Amino acid sequence: MYNQRMRNARFYRIALAALMALSASASAAPKIQATDGTFSFGKILQHAVLTRRFWLKSVGDQPARIVEVTPDCGCTELFFKDSLINPKDSVSLDVVLHTRSFIGFIEKRPLIRIADSNDTLRLKLYAEILVKPENAKPLVLTPEKVDVSQYSARPRRKGVFTITNNSMSDYQITVVDSSHKSFDIVLPKFIKALGKVEGQVIVHKDAVPTSFEQSFTFEINDDGRSRYSVPIWRLYQVKDAPTPASPTGK
Repeated sequence: MYNQRMRNARFYRIALAALMALSASASAAPKIQATDGTFSFGKILQHAVLTRRFWLKSVGDQPARIVEVTPDCGCTELFFKDSLINPKDSVSLDVVLHTRSFIGFIEKRPLIRIADSNDTLRLKLYAEILVKPENAKPLVLTPEKVDVSQYSARPRRKGVFTITNNSMSDYQITVVDSSHKSFDIVLPKFIKALGKVEGQVIVHKDAVPTSFEQSFTFEINDDGRSRYSVPIWRLYQVKDAPTPASPTGK
C-alpha cells in the first residue's frame, strides 16, 4: 500500500512538472499584436492610392521574426523595415491599398506570420469606393486628389482643397490618420451646414526633393461617423541646372 502511494505521488509530480514545462514553453513562444489593427479609409474615389502605417508589437517572451507577409490581393502592398521584433519592441508596417476599379464597399485582410508559432495576424482594411465622388453625401471634396507636384527649381510645398457640406447639419471634422506622412494637414475643426471650408497640404521640407503617393483620412460626427480619405500625389521632376561654361570655353 505504501509503495503504491509512493508510485502515485511520483506520477503526479512528473505530470505536474510536464504541465509546468508545457506552460512555460507556451508562454515563451513568440507572439505579436497589431496596434489598432482595423482601419476604415471611408469614402474614396477609384484609381487612388491609400496609405496607412500600423505598428506590430512583440508581446511574447521570445523575439518574433516575421517570415511571411501576404497581401489580400494584388491591390495591396505591405512594407516593413525590420523582420525581427524583440520582446516588448514594435516595428512599423506600411500598407498601401490601390482602389483600382473597385465599386462600393471593400474589405482587405493582409496576413502576417511569424516563425516558431502557429498564430497568424490579420489586419482589416475597409473602404467605400465611389464611382462619382462629386455626388457623395454629405460632403464633397474638390479636387478629389490633391496634386503637389513640382516641375521647376522653385520649391512647391503647398496644395489646397475644398470641402463642401451639402447637408443641413453642422459637423465637427477630426483628422484620424495623418501621422508618418510626407506632409502636414491644416484643416478647420468645423464645417457649417451648406458651407465650405478650405484645407491645406504642406509638404515636409525633407520631402521636397521626392515623389510620393500617400493619403490622409478625416472623420465627421454624423450618425455614421463618416470618413473620407484624400489622396495626395507628388511628382518631383526638376531638371538639373545647366553647368556654367568655363572661362576658356572648354
